[in-house]
Amino acid sequence: METLNLSVRIFVALILAVVVGLAVGEEYIGFINWWIAPIGTIFINLIKMMIVPVVFSSLIVGVTSLGDTKTLGRISAKTVGIYLFTTAIAIVIGFAVAGVIHPGVGLEMSGTAPEVKQAPSIMQVFVNMIPTNPVASMAKGDILPVIIFALFVGVSITQVGGERGEKLIHFFDACAEVCYKAIGMIMSFAPYGVFALLLPVVAKNGPKVLLPLLSVIVCSFIGSVIHAVLVYSTMASVFGKMSPVKFFRGMSEAMMLAFTTCSSSGTLPVNMKNCEEKLGVSRKISSFVLPLGATINMDGTALYMGVCSLFIANVFGIDLTFQQMAMIVLTGTLAEPYTGKTIQFERGDKTSSLVQIDHVVALADAWRSGAWQWDEQSRQEFANDPENLLAVDGAANRDKSASSADQWLPPNAGFRCDYVKRQIAVKYSYGLSVTESEQDAMATQLATCSG
Repeated sequence: METLNLSVRIFVALILAVVVGLAVGEEYIGFINWWIAPIGTIFINLIKMMIVPVVFSSLIVGVTSLGDTKTLGRISAKTVGIYLFTTAIAIVIGFAVAGVIHPGVGLEMSGTAPEVKQAPSIMQVFVNMIPTNPVASMAKGDILPVIIFALFVGVSITQVGGERGEKLIHFFDACAEVCYKAIGMIMSFAPYGVFALLLPVVAKNGPKVLLPLLSVIVCSFIGSVIHAVLVYSTMASVFGKMSPVKFFRGMSEAMMLAFTTCSSSGTLPVNMKNCEEKLGVSRKISSFVLPLGATINMDGTALYMGVCSLFIANVFGIDLTFQQMAMIVLTGTLAEPYTGKTIQFERGDKTSSLVQIDHVVALADAWRSGAWQWDEQSRQEFANDPENLLAVDGAANRDKSASSADQWLPPNAGFRCDYVKRQIAVKYSYGLSVTESEQDAMATQLATCSG
């Protein structure tokens, strides 16, 4: 195995982990978690250990190599422009593939929605970029503030100039070189780390980790391949004057690691090393462009968001208009009806639970309105009826609880008419009763509606 290319060895380890995981199954999960899974954690920790040192030192070297702030500004503008363009293309591809495959059609889901968090304001984003304590940002691995601090240090070194400036440049250049050597040593351990990371997941979940959401996985995979082949290959050929084969071969190690770890930041040190050593990208460019890309250019996540938007719409029977899809492409946001807030979906284990799936006619309200007489199948059909399901603000949903229309209406006055109409439609469809006070509240609200 030592004679094989590292990317091939990583791929072999990935396949081997799937095969072994399916073969041993959950029976040996205790042994795997105790003896094998920690090896994967050690590997990830080693990679993460190098993120801040390599970003900080390389970025300073890159900034000082550019020579002046005018060049830095020009490269920054081009970089951000390209990132915005490729992200928009990724979401469009996600929509296109999902529009053909139709993920989620026929699938029934209940319970809470995928966890999301409220999008911060643009000014809050700018505020958060500036570190109050750069050392604390480094300790937390908060890359964007580290980038800003490194930019200031690099520009300041350029302003100092002379012998003192040269000494600092040589120091950080040496630090960057040491970081790359350390990354090389860590990557020799990558096949074992990949195997240890993937094995427990496959052993514990087996085929069920894939089958329930297979349509989403297929859409995301096909979309990613299309994006890589069409967008990245074209850009490598047109702008980089590089063969796509050479490009993908040079990036194969980083791609395998990203696939396994699902972390752009964790892959960043390897990405920077590969770009410089295998693709011939100058350090002054890679040290600035790649750390920034790892924080703001999430093409894979953007594509996944497009797929999941249609998936959720299909599951709950919602027809997204062209304008709504265009808004997702432009902003990555959706409007929440109960409060009128703007929310943004975000994958991850640490996202907040601000959005939930609400039953427009609450289950408890339905029970006291006649559902107590239904059989189990009828109750399940009601609970999963897309007409009675709505993604809403979690706090508003908790405030509503099991209230009927005479006890609670959405804080967003502009949505109250639609809300009451939907309650009436659901209750009428299922033959549920309406109390006199509830009827009065509905009539009062409908009297204010324009249509």
